Amino acid sequence: MQPPEPATDRGTDSTKPWYRHRWTWGLMAGPFIVLVAGAITTTIAIRTDDGLVARDYYKRGLMINKVLQQANAAAEHARTACAAAAATPGERACRND
Repeated sequence: MQPPEPATDRGTDSTKPWYRHRWTWGLMAGPFIVLVAGAITTTIAIRTDDGLVARDYYKRGLMINKVLQQANAAAEHARTACAAAAATPGERACRND
């Protein structure tokens, strides 16, 4: 009785080293691309200024609120004055310019 012959896949390239297979490089391409993109993003973040937040952002926010309150009060006053003028007989109604 003869010993069994080792299994050989003829027609496949299983005898090639790992770096000769295309699928190996294809699997490594994804993480490599992510590393390069991360390095580029980090470089951009370090070299450029965000410029999004002012140092006195809280004071500016308070001022915006005051301006909005003044605008709302002026609009309410105008509506009240217009309604009072329209209620008076013989007066012309207010125009919305």
